[in-house]
Amino acid sequence: MKIEIDDRRLAELRHAVSAGHFANVEEAVNSALDSFLVASEDISWAKPLVDEALAEKQRGEGIPLDEFKLEIAAHLARLER
Repeated sequence: MKIEIDDRRLAELRHAVSAGHFANVEEAVNSALDSFLVASEDISWAKPLVDEALAEKQRGEGIPLDEFKLEIAAHLARLER
């Protein structure tokens, strides 16, 4: 498939490649498309879960990140046995 890209956008893509953000223009275009597809994905299903988590945090039901990391590490260690 051949896709036409205007000169300004092509220059921006090449600049991103020369800056080391991507290996080549194709990778830069694929990354842009991935970002577009993720941004347009319907994630409305997650809102109730986020609202619930925020409410739990406001009630003081959360745990510090360091404690959570220790719990996850311990759980993974048990699973690896």
